[in-house]
Amino acid sequence: PSESVPFALSDDIADQYAVRACCNGTNWLVTWNSYTPAPDHPYYPRGLEAVRVTPSGTVLDETPFLVYPSPVGSVVYLDTASDGTDWVVFLSEAIQSGMNTRYDLKAARVSSGGSLLGSPVTLFSPSCCYFFPLGTRAAYANGQYLLVFEAIPSSYVNDAIVGMRLTQGLSVIDSYPFQIAGTDGVFREPTVATDGTDFLVGWYHYT
Repeated sequence: PSESVPFALSDDIADQYAVRACCNGTNWLVTWNSYTPAPDHPYYPRGLEAVRVTPSGTVLDETPFLVYPSPVGSVVYLDTASDGTDWVVFLSEAIQSGMNTRYDLKAARVSSGGSLLGSPVTLFSPSCCYFFPLGTRAAYANGQYLLVFEAIPSSYVNDAIVGMRLTQGLSVIDSYPFQIAGTDGVFREPTVATDGTDFLVGWYHYT
């Protein structure tokens, strides 16, 4: 390791968890779920926080900045991808509708300078299937983001790994997730990688 002693990214009260790092080719964006109480809602976590870190280990943001608030503890950080300049942070927000809860897939863009670019957008609001937010992974190549996640679409008997493509500006290419895998058994924990041109998707499968 480059450091004999780990350096701190956040020194705050309460839990900081679900940490992931993504490089834009110059610096790293490290993002996590923060359970630090929000100033206006002391009983709920603050939300998704992030800092930028150089390859030499210098933390560029003295204080973590808020990427997305979690007003009632309903937000889960999923993954981050970069187009080589800016970052996109993907998250799930639980939306209560009567006695039912759906999990909306959302995204927030972060500039290389550490500021939010525009307002967060909703990418997918499922009414057709169960969406399991903890299974979501993302990658970028050739002007597109590919998201992969677990689902039980209504047209399939068994669960499946599905995907959605987005433009660089986060316009949705696939309005309905397309099936990547899933005919029999259990499909879990998808992952996606890229060589800069194509994507490679893997998953855990047992029958």
